Amino acid sequence: MKASYFIRAGVAAALCLATAVPIASAAEKQPAYPTVVSVEGEARPDLPKDTAALSASSIPLPAEALVDATYSASGDVAPTDVAPTSVAPTSGNSLPIGDFKDGDIILGFNTWSVGHCGILDGTRNIALTTSCVWSAVKESPGCVVLERPSKYRGYDFAYGLWVPRALASQRTSARRFCSSQIGERYNLFSAKSDYTQWYCSKLPWAGYRDRAMRDLDANGGYWVTPADVYNDNDTSVFASAQ
Repeated sequence: MKASYFIRAGVAAALCLATAVPIASAAEKQPAYPTVVSVEGEARPDLPKDTAALSASSIPLPAEALVDATYSASGDVAPTDVAPTSVAPTSGNSLPIGDFKDGDIILGFNTWSVGHCGILDGTRNIALTTSCVWSAVKESPGCVVLERPSKYRGYDFAYGLWVPRALASQRTSARRFCSSQIGERYNLFSAKSDYTQWYCSKLPWAGYRDRAMRDLDANGGYWVTPADVYNDNDTSVFASAQ
């Protein structure tokens, strides 16, 4: 009799506690993403690469064919620039800059551009308005400069990428490689083997190719565009916004 009483009392107490806990509605629940684990055991979100959706928005992914076609049609006229000096957004985005670490890659796309790309410098206090992104832009006299992440907030779409198959020390070394090119000139037509002239996406590509033995060019063409870096199997998306 006593055992039965205590069992009933315990069940009643459990039901009271359960009804006292608010249940989140479906609208309040945040999407859960799987994680990808680096070779050293670091786990970060593994967001899907939605190539089809981006292509439907007129963003050239991969962009190699567009660049090749533009160059062939225009002769001596430069193809669509992959490193704009300014951004004219149609909407902007809310990319979480606080999620970035040293050696991460940041990408920005508009529906009318091939995109822009840079690599984060973790020694410079990564924040929205801090100059902590190494990239190559068409500026004189040198083009390899530090940018602010706020620039990438001006694009319609933005992404944070990392290279899980590279050691943390290799990701840092890739960033150091990029920073050592400070002041070197911009040349969209420079070969990937030319480490004296740069465009935006070629800079982090070269850093990882030289220091981590990772080729972040998805299609291996003459150019390595921001879309090639995005599409490459060695890169993983940990943040995105539009």
